Amino acid sequence: MSPLRHHGQGRGAGKGGREGGGRGQRARTLNEVLAGEHVRIRGHRAQGAVRQRLLDLGLHPRANVVMVRSAPLGDPLELKLESSLIALRRAEAVLIDID
Repeated sequence: MSPLRHHGQGRGAGKGGREGGGRGQRARTLNEVLAGEHVRIRGHRAQGAVRQRLLDLGLHPRANVVMVRSAPLGDPLELKLESSLIALRRAEAVLIDID
């Protein structure tokens, strides 16, 4: 059992997973992007119908996105994806990891 546990801890430690709360090393999300910033989607953690909606909108891994602006009260976000403009709720944007 020790070799497996040691191997598993090694992988988790390299990604900042189990040590020191790991939250400081977590990937940025689309929710954190500033107006005018260009980013690339790394992946997302949405499930079910929300996951399918994001994929249908073109928000898939390796897609390039530009944050156009956020609404006056902060929600929704306006994003440019290729030649399309889309609106996305912050609750959904927080599920999308970016590079």
